[in-house]
Amino acid sequence: GSLNNAIINNEFYLVYQPIINIKDNLVSDAEVLLRWNRGKREPVGPQMFIPIAEQIGLINQITKWILKKVITQKNQWEKDGLKIMTSINVTSRELNDENFRKWAKNIIEENNIDKYTLGFEITERVIIKNGEKLRNILLELREKGYKILIDDFGTGYNSLMAVSQIPFEIIKIDKYFTDRLAELEIIQL
Repeated sequence: GSLNNAIINNEFYLVYQPIINIKDNLVSDAEVLLRWNRGKREPVGPQMFIPIAEQIGLINQITKWILKKVITQKNQWEKDGLKIMTSINVTSRELNDENFRKWAKNIIEENNIDKYTLGFEITERVIIKNGEKLRNILLELREKGYKILIDDFGTGYNSLMAVSQIPFEIIKIDKYFTDRLAELEIIQL
């Protein structure tokens, strides 16, 4: 009930996490992060409420809200002379939903959003778990010009070989994985 009220009462908001190009030290991209302002109640992170939204069937409604807000922001940025790639997280359920994909395509086209500046992020677990059908959907999206990003790589148990079968442009390695690299012992032969 709280999630449904959050949508009705406009309690969600977006945070744009900048991605800095280390060559010129300028913002090149931004990842869109969903947050929930619960007022005086204890905060709940997206890792908690997104799976619940999926289970109770609200995820499409939330992602539609996100995409509309992102489009509004992208249009404002372009008026201000800023054109950056912006990525949003999507679930396998949304990608597999043909009606959702048609709705997203229509709203992107109606608002003249350059699809080359819009990315869809999915986690490695979702990719491997959902197999060939999802791979084909991602390939189709990539062929249409959208960016495909793998998020949180290193949090699952998949190999680079398995993930390499997915049509992606960017792989984001999870901090948990990179923090452990220093702990590895190097064996000399």
